[in-house]
Order: sequence, then C-alpha cells, then structure tokens
Amino acid sequence: MQEGCSFSKDKRIKEESPYKYGEGIEQESVTNVPYPPQSKKTERANKSPTY
Repeated sequence: MQEGCSFSKDKRIKEESPYKYGEGIEQESVTNVPYPPQSKKTERANKSPTY
C-alpha cells in the first residue's frame, strides 16, 4: 500500500521538481535540503545495495 502511494507521489514530484528529487531519491530524506552531496550518496546506496 505504502509503496504504491510513495511511487505515485515520487513520480509526480519528480516531474514537478526533478532537481529537488533526483532519480529515485528518498523524498523523506530530502525535505529541507534541495539537493545536497549527501543525497547523491544516498541515491547511489539505494540504487546499489551491494555498494
């Protein structure tokens, strides 16, 4: 349930502000900051769990 809602919201937000929410970035993680360097690291970690 949450996954579906999150996905839908993420897609909408991505289209509205792609610069704010990179590719599949945790919107919860980036709420106050626009797009810090830490976000990039998180995005990579999320994309590749093997690191």
